[in-house]
Amino acid sequence: MDMIPLCIVCGTTSKTKLVDKNPHACPVCKSGNSVAVVQSQERCCVCWIPLCKVGKGAPVATCSVCGSVMNPGRVMAEEARLGVPR
Repeated sequence: MDMIPLCIVCGTTSKTKLVDKNPHACPVCKSGNSVAVVQSQERCCVCWIPLCKVGKGAPVATCSVCGSVMNPGRVMAEEARLGVPR
């Protein structure tokens, strides 16, 4: 009986999820409502089909205007210092 070689492709894929739905002001470029807080999630894949979650990254805040990537705590602290209502 002859055996047919079978190739199975496995790996991980990353997906980002919006953590905080409220837009925030950027403490770097001072533009309002341009910062989103996102978190990455790693998933195990077999033949490009996601099967299960294997890990989460730390939440990060990114500005859509200047491209700064920062800790979300920095954004919240700056808004509290300026007295921005939430």
